[in-house]
Amino acid sequence: MTTEKSEALKSLNERLEAARAELKSAAEKFQESVKGLASKAEQNGQTLRAELTKFSEKVRAEGISETAKNAAKNASTSIKDLSNKVVSSLGLASSEELTAMHKKVDSLSRKIRKLEKTAA
Repeated sequence: MTTEKSEALKSLNERLEAARAELKSAAEKFQESVKGLASKAEQNGQTLRAELTKFSEKVRAEGISETAKNAAKNASTSIKDLSNKVVSSLGLASSEELTAMHKKVDSLSRKIRKLEKTAA
């Protein structure tokens, strides 16, 4: 009976380690994707900012500053929407989902340790 428990714990531990490795790999891929996305968004933001600055100067010269403010708000909203769509279309896990996975792995680790202590 003790060997069965030991084998069961070993099996659970192996599954946990595999889940950890998979989670770590997914987290690394996610971080790389986010870095690329952030870089792209920053480049797009800089280009958009330059265009908005030019547009704003033109509008101020014409005395229509309210239009420029609305255009800037719309551009900002568009960038946020675009980044959310990119993350979603890549099928990447959100920050909240990664946190939940980490909590689940930690919980399973604690349960395995508790079973190991009980079996010993």
